[in-house]
Amino acid sequence: DCAPPAGPWCGGWRGCKTSAALEQARSRTVEPHNARVSVCTTASVHIDATLTNFKIQECFDDFVEPFIKEAIPGCAEVNAEGYFELPVRPGLVMFM
Repeated sequence: DCAPPAGPWCGGWRGCKTSAALEQARSRTVEPHNARVSVCTTASVHIDATLTNFKIQECFDDFVEPFIKEAIPGCAEVNAEGYFELPVRPGLVMFM
């Protein structure tokens, strides 16, 4: 079993982490819901890295218009192996 907490709707980062902790107490993994794009995906990847019961990140960024990716460089992107790479710099590492 797994739960899909949605960051923007469950109280942001803290709400997502609280939801994940509650699910971990029930021996469940989490698959954070992310039907938004770019900025939300980047924030989700940061949260995922802190969760001990994280399983997979939902992502719809493949359907983002190119001008959005150009407007916000530095957002998390899926690499050739199908994974997100964690940023090496502090913060969300995006430029607006």
